[in-house]
Amino acid sequence: MAHPDDLSAQLHQWKAGGAADLAEGMRLVATCEYPDLTPQKLGAKLKLLYADVAAGYAPVDDAEGRVKNLNEVFFGQLKFRANTRAFHDPRNSFLNVVLDTRQGMPITLCVLYLLAGNHLGLPLYGVNLPNLFILTYKTPETQFYVNVFDQGIVFSRADIDNYIGQLNLPPSDVFYQPCTPLDIVARVLRNLVLAYDRLGEARKRDDTEALLAALEA
Repeated sequence: MAHPDDLSAQLHQWKAGGAADLAEGMRLVATCEYPDLTPQKLGAKLKLLYADVAAGYAPVDDAEGRVKNLNEVFFGQLKFRANTRAFHDPRNSFLNVVLDTRQGMPITLCVLYLLAGNHLGLPLYGVNLPNLFILTYKTPETQFYVNVFDQGIVFSRADIDNYIGQLNLPPSDVFYQPCTPLDIVARVLRNLVLAYDRLGEARKRDDTEALLAALEA
């Protein structure tokens, strides 16, 4: 694992710089286990993804049609999928691994789908639902939601209402509106804390908790 003090400093610098570059925030998380993952190495992997998605994507006029066509490329042609067999594997939180294996957990699949969609000009953003990370397609005229962990299925605000109701939680804007790259990276770190705890990796858990605390300070 990368030295936690060094990584804390890098995460702090990313946050102080505005935390706008989601890919860089995710790269920093991945250096927990892959300290040699440079911006150039991750950038090269992402460029290949963008090129593959652009080559297979068919532009259309309607918003849901754009998502449907992105689904066909991302899941159909490129074979990205949920890692349900090893859901709690820490590697599901590392973007470089998910790019290589094409398997991940909700939030890392969402990040890649979001980045690829944004590269095509689609207004996709993360949404922090309890127990599930999703995306929203949002313009001044249109908003709907995408469950990337379930092959990009599209659903509505009413579906989120039902989901929140089943959890006996009161409605909150955070369940419906875009979150920030900082929110996403913090949630990935929380997932890593839980993953290391499940494995009995106490030192890695504690180091990751320290990173999360530094990011949220």
